[in-house]
Amino acid sequence: NNKKRRHTDSSTSLGVLPPVDGSLGEGGGQVIRVTASNSAMTRKNADVTHIRAKRPKPGLQEQHAACVKAVVAIAGGGKLFGCEVGSSTLRIEWDDDDNHVPQTDADGVEIHNVQINTAGATTLVIQACLPPLLMPHKPPVADRVRLSITGGTDASFAPTVDYTKHVFLPTIRRMFQSLDAQLDVQRRGFYPIGGGKIQLSLNNRSGHPPAPLNLEMRGETKNVTVRVVHVSTKRASELGEQFITVMRSSPSFAQGVTYGEVLVESAQGCKIGGGSRGGVGSLLVTLETSCGALLGYNTLFAKGDTDDKITQAFTNLVQIAEKDAASNACLDRPMTDQILPYLACAAGNSRVAIRAPLTPHAVTSLQLLEEQLGTSFTFHRADGIDTMGILTCTGRRSAE
Repeated sequence: NNKKRRHTDSSTSLGVLPPVDGSLGEGGGQVIRVTASNSAMTRKNADVTHIRAKRPKPGLQEQHAACVKAVVAIAGGGKLFGCEVGSSTLRIEWDDDDNHVPQTDADGVEIHNVQINTAGATTLVIQACLPPLLMPHKPPVADRVRLSITGGTDASFAPTVDYTKHVFLPTIRRMFQSLDAQLDVQRRGFYPIGGGKIQLSLNNRSGHPPAPLNLEMRGETKNVTVRVVHVSTKRASELGEQFITVMRSSPSFAQGVTYGEVLVESAQGCKIGGGSRGGVGSLLVTLETSCGALLGYNTLFAKGDTDDKITQAFTNLVQIAEKDAASNACLDRPMTDQILPYLACAAGNSRVAIRAPLTPHAVTSLQLLEEQLGTSFTFHRADGIDTMGILTCTGRRSAE
């Protein structure tokens, strides 16, 4: 059911978010992550039913439970009911006394640790935890935070850690201008074993709402950077050069574009399993434009990949980048999905050019953000370009 449901302010004024049907939209873990994050930021109780009802393995999985527990631990003073693997319902309750003091180290740095006991994506934990860390219910105690997460760093159906580091965080920093956000990959973790470890460091955290984001002019693609991580350094270099050859063959990226040297990272020593499906690496390509837009596209490598499969994956990646370029999109689609909570909480109105139509992920997030935070999004197609859309948002902190 993708029909928009509007709620008046009175529905969210009693310390309780509107009830959430976990089968909303695609019915995946995104509903849980967005709801938990919004619940923490507003300190309003949340009830979710029919969790992941449309998925082959319905109910909470390990990575979803870990996300929710982390979000509640960050906000402090919350109780969880049904937060276990397989559960189809979840309740988050907040204490009336909002005097939680987070754990800090000897240097006054706020410390959080999250353990995913599978190859579940560490980057999705960041998606859920970062909004309440940057936009807490009350002013933060510490201006420095360290969030350490163990799990998968390069997982299917999620941004890779390199995408998060080189695309997501730089874009977020545009909205939090004093923020210093760094992501350190301490150990890679591939499917199905996981075991990777990352650390997100936030410095100069103010707790103030983000500035609005206005990105309507894409400009021309100027710089392309390819990063490859692989268990074989030699193979990583080969894959990077192969990808550049595919991309240079595209009319959209053949002229006037500077291709930097392939950046290679060795994942030698990572535990590899899962037979032919076992992960062995990933590739990220980032595009910088003349108007300051930053877009990224990633793909994964498995042990059993054939040359034809890799070539097809590279072709698909370039075709997605071509569609974004033709649409004058200033954000790629994963970034569009991930930026929405920050637009919703901004101290002002945002306008962003993106590729139409909105993804099902984005539609679900918009609905939850409007219902739970009381913000307002509009989306319309630009004149003359059917695939170009303008997303506008009235931030919930606009009146502050």
